Amino acid sequence: MMGKTRSTLLEEILLKLYYRGREHELEQMPKVLALLSYHMTGWDQGLKALRTLAKEAIRLEIWADQALPLPKEWSKDVHRLQAHNPLWMAEWFEESKDRFQYLFIPVLSFSLISKLVQMDDEHPYVQLILWSLLSGKQVAALTAGIDPYGARGDKRFQAGPPLLKQQIRKHIDQLRSYGIAFLDESQIHQWLTAQRDRQKRVITSKDIEQARLNRQNQIIVSRQTIITPLAADLAEESYIQIIRK
Repeated sequence: MMGKTRSTLLEEILLKLYYRGREHELEQMPKVLALLSYHMTGWDQGLKALRTLAKEAIRLEIWADQALPLPKEWSKDVHRLQAHNPLWMAEWFEESKDRFQYLFIPVLSFSLISKLVQMDDEHPYVQLILWSLLSGKQVAALTAGIDPYGARGDKRFQAGPPLLKQQIRKHIDQLRSYGIAFLDESQIHQWLTAQRDRQKRVITSKDIEQARLNRQNQIIVSRQTIITPLAADLAEESYIQIIRK
């Protein structure tokens, strides 16, 4: 396969060897695909968010533009896109569709925002993001550096013209209405666990204890989820809200 690099194949083989006899644990790990690109603001925060994400019990795969300059510490962990090769990119897109449940955008540039709003799918990132949204996959982006009104936004944006800042916020709100979750670094864990909690059929006291250890203040579950009496009592004692959706 042209789209799947040797390093990706090697990682899959090593994971299967490591979890031999415990394949069910590997299958239960959420698969997260991160799309990394450069932007004039939010770059450092994006790399920091990826480090936070890498500490989660997940299978993380990171892709970046081929010409993107990266710190040496990331050179072995990031796969490079061959954007100049249309055939390679077509195969990469087809192969990538089935390799993740969560799509994460650590650095969201203004140009990518504009392309997404206009549904300009010539860029491979836009293709995959739009496909993910239409397929019901979970998509999230870090707000650091792009939201001119956000608490974690670039302070330099405060001097910008109001009309420009309003336009940026309008585009962000439009993408949010498409289904993209906008997060700060502290919300990454909750974003990953919310969908898993929602898919659970039974919530027990162990789930509440884990949520408490993770410092969660809420658990989102489906309307059909059974919550044991002990779990409900422990959630109330721990000030953890159980929300049915």
